[in-house]
Parts: sequence; structure tokens; C-alpha cells
Amino acid sequence: MGTFRGLTAETEPCFASPEIQQRVRDLQEESAIDLSNQSKECARVGEVISTVALADQISREFSVSDQVIDLEIEFTDDAHEATGAKLQVKSGDSHLRERKGDGAETFTIKDARYA
Repeated sequence: MGTFRGLTAETEPCFASPEIQQRVRDLQEESAIDLSNQSKECARVGEVISTVALADQISREFSVSDQVIDLEIEFTDDAHEATGAKLQVKSGDSHLRERKGDGAETFTIKDARYA
């Protein structure tokens, strides 16, 4: 299996910087729109598809509503071959929680098997 392209540890610190996190919060506040759950899920899936495409990986969307899985990502190697390593994405709010200390939205995984 080759190395994963596009999704590297070098880019992670950029997204974790306090400046970027604040910018994301500011943009979220600016674009606060009251959307239905279905619209929110579609928007989230679209954002993931875009990110995956820009990382030159493979995404497969499941178009049937209320499926357990909304999207599957399969990683490719340097030769653009599928590696078989997959990530399944569910866009619903069931794992989102508001942190008591600062009110920030956090993502929790209820069962370690799904991490």
C-alpha cells in the first residue's frame, strides 16, 4: 500500500492554529442560516466531497435519504490506485455536543469501534 496523498500530517497544524479556528468561528457566525436537517446534511456531505476531491481521493455518495452512511471515502496511493482503506461518513447531528465550558460544538464517538 502506498502513501496517502493530499491528507498529510503537515497540513494538520494549519487547521489547528488559533487564528484559523477563530476565522472558522467568524465565518460560521456570518453565515448562520436556519436550515432544515436535510439541508444541513446535504451541505455537510457537499463540503466533504469537495475536500476529498481537492485531496485527490475517491468519494462515493449514497443518494438514498436516511441511510446509515451518507458518504464513503476511499484513499488512493501515489499511483492514483485505490488502497482499499475506507472511511464512512454520516452527516447527522447525533454525535455533536455543546461543550459546557465554552459552548463550543464538539464531535464525540460513542463507540470506539467507529473511530
